[in-house]
Amino acid sequence: MRRLTTWLLAASALLLACEEDAEPMEDVVLTTESERLENAGEGLYRRYCALCHGRDGEGYAADDAPALASPEWLRSASDEFIRSALEEGRPGTAMSAWSRTHGGPLNEAQIEAIVTYLRSWQRHPQVDVEQVPVVGDAGRGRVVYASECAQCHGANGEGVDAIQLRNPQLLATASDGFLQYAILHGRTGTRMPAFRDRLAPDQVNDVVAHLRSFDRRRPPAHAHPGD
Repeated sequence: MRRLTTWLLAASALLLACEEDAEPMEDVVLTTESERLENAGEGLYRRYCALCHGRDGEGYAADDAPALASPEWLRSASDEFIRSALEEGRPGTAMSAWSRTHGGPLNEAQIEAIVTYLRSWQRHPQVDVEQVPVVGDAGRGRVVYASECAQCHGANGEGVDAIQLRNPQLLATASDGFLQYAILHGRTGTRMPAFRDRLAPDQVNDVVAHLRSFDRRRPPAHAHPGD
């Protein structure tokens, strides 16, 4: 019995010694590529974007920067649209071009990381607005715009306390369907209301046609293309 007790004590001492000498095991954290991009994008967003767009994408923290966490914006903005905005910015505004190819500090992978992080805020399925046909009358749209939009966006789309709608880079990358969706559904949490109950569908399309008249690089859509 004494021999067994001695053996058990020796074994216990050996186990304790092994535990003390062993290196602590680190927790293994498995992350997907998307999660790694999202984490990297969060840091980049905090550094480069939050000052104007808000820490949580609520917008209008500075320079009338739009709300990037807006459910309507996230649902209707394609990855390519967001990527282009980051890469090329909005000339004539405080929104810089962030891509190295346009003189900014970010490479392609960093741009993609920010896009991934912005997508992490999205809680509703994507809406395909790229192929939506929008045909309106710019003349009629000018009247509606003056009444409903100019107070915030400026008489000529120059922006007062909302985004510049005449910005050439915005107009070059935003589809007619994207603009139509923004007018119809607004931007939750901002001063931009939904006009789907205030304007008839034809009036919304007319406003889109008027916005296109700001872009001198392409002719605006007309109600009767053959005219």
